[in-house]
Amino acid sequence: MVSPRTRSLLQYGVLALGLLAYGIVGVAAIAYPYDLGMYEGVVFAPALRLFQGEATFGPEAALTPPYNFPLYGPLYYAGLGALLKITGVAFWPGRLVSFVCGLGLAGLVFRHGRRVGLGTQESLLLANVFL
Repeated sequence: MVSPRTRSLLQYGVLALGLLAYGIVGVAAIAYPYDLGMYEGVVFAPALRLFQGEATFGPEAALTPPYNFPLYGPLYYAGLGALLKITGVAFWPGRLVSFVCGLGLAGLVFRHGRRVGLGTQESLLLANVFL
């Protein structure tokens, strides 16, 4: 029979492996230099337009080529456009924003679990399920 302390450590280890897997896959995706899916360019195009000083929202953006429709609100594209201005045109800044936001939201899920009375392990499990 396994002692409660050993069982607890094993459970934390399994949860840590889930977070580690998210980190490894996230870093590999950030480092990959090409488009990961056909929709990544659609998300990237409005930020690139903003980076170049063109309209991202409004009739000017809808009536002039390239004809793309922003999927997210202006705050995302403004942040990504600022990153593109600093780093240059590449896919990794957008992936980094998504990765960091995913970690931040997982942290909020963990915190919410603790606030509603769940234990640390249960809250970590919730965060892992979210990721």
